Amino acid sequence: MSYKEYKIAIVGFYQIIGSFNGASEVSLSLYKSINCRKKLFDLKNPKSLEKNFILNLLYPYLIKPLRILFQIKRVLNFFHKSKKNLLIIEGASWIGYSYIFIKIIKLFNRDIKIMYHAHNIEYDIRKLKNSKFIQVLTFWLEKKVLNLSDYPTSVSKLDQKKNFLLYKKKTITFYNGISLKRLDSSKKKIKNKYIIFSGNYFFLPNKIAVDKLVKFFTKFNIDFKNIKLLITGSEIPLSIEQKKFVIFKKNLSKKNLNNYLINSICTILPLKDAPGTKLKVIEALLNGVIVVGTKHAFKGIDLFKMKPPFIYKNNYQLYKIINNIIKNEKKIKNLSIKDISNYKKKYLMENISKKFFDKNLI
Repeated sequence: MSYKEYKIAIVGFYQIIGSFNGASEVSLSLYKSINCRKKLFDLKNPKSLEKNFILNLLYPYLIKPLRILFQIKRVLNFFHKSKKNLLIIEGASWIGYSYIFIKIIKLFNRDIKIMYHAHNIEYDIRKLKNSKFIQVLTFWLEKKVLNLSDYPTSVSKLDQKKNFLLYKKKTITFYNGISLKRLDSSKKKIKNKYIIFSGNYFFLPNKIAVDKLVKFFTKFNIDFKNIKLLITGSEIPLSIEQKKFVIFKKNLSKKNLNNYLINSICTILPLKDAPGTKLKVIEALLNGVIVVGTKHAFKGIDLFKMKPPFIYKNNYQLYKIINNIIKNEKKIKNLSIKDISNYKKKYLMENISKKFFDKNLI
C-alpha cells in the first residue's frame, strides 16, 4: 500500500498562494511535495478590508469564522465517497479556528484522519503578546487540538519536548522545509554587492532585526561604502528605504528572491528568541547562502557544521565576521554550497513529507 491511495486536503486559515510570508511558504511547499489526489484550501486576504475600518474590526470575530464554516463544506465535498482521507490543518493561525474546524469535521465524518501541522507552539506566542485570558484559553485549546488529532506534530525536537512538558502529549517531529519546486532561481544579473535580509517588516521579530541591521550598517557602511543592505518584503518605512545604503525589493517572486539570496555576500539575521524555527535560515541554507545570525536564529535547526554558518553575540563580533567573509568570500561561499546536499536531506519538504507519510499512513 502507498500513501498515494489517500486523498489529502491541506487547510490554512490564511492566504497561502500569492502571499509573502514564512508560514505560507511552508504550507505551499508541503502542498507541492505531495504526490497524490490533493487540494489546498486557504483564505484569500479580502481586498475590501484594506480601506474599511468596520470590516477590519469585524473580520476576525464574524466574517472569518463564517468563511471557515464554508471552508468545512468544501473540504467535506472533496472527501465525499473517498475511503482513505487525510486532513492537514496548518497551525499558523489562532488555535481556536483549528479546534472548531476539527470538531465540526469529526461530527460529519469520523473516518477522516487528521494531521495538525504545527508551525510553532502557539501558547508560547500568546505568552509574548496577549492577555492572561487569551493565554489560558490558548493553552486549553492547544491541548484539545493535539489530543483530537491523529497525527499531532512539532516543528522541531525542541518543540516536541516542550509539548510533552506542557501537555503530556507525544508529538511527531515534522520539520519546517522548502519544496524542491520552490528552489528554482531566475538568472537575472545583479550588479550591486550587498548583504540581504528577507522578511516582512510588519512582523515584529523582523522589525526588530531590520532596525538593528540599519543601526549596524550606519557605522559599517563608513568602512564598506560599496556594500548595500538589501531588504525584501511587502513594505518598510520610508525613513529606512531612503537611506543611501539600503536597497528595498518589494514582493519578489520566489525565483527572483532565490536569485538575490544566491548572489548576496551573506544574510545577517539579528533575531531575538521567538517560538518555532526560522524558515529564512532553512531557505538560505538550501540555497547555499552564508548565514550569520544570533543563536536564536538557529534555534531548533540541526546544523551540520559551523563557520559557515556563523553565530555572533555582539556588533563587534558581527563586524569581524563580515570583514572575514568579505576578504574570503569565494572560499567561504564554496563551503556553504558544499553543505546544500546535507541540508536537503533534512529540510527538503519532499523528504520530510515522504518520511512522515511512509511511516504513518502505510
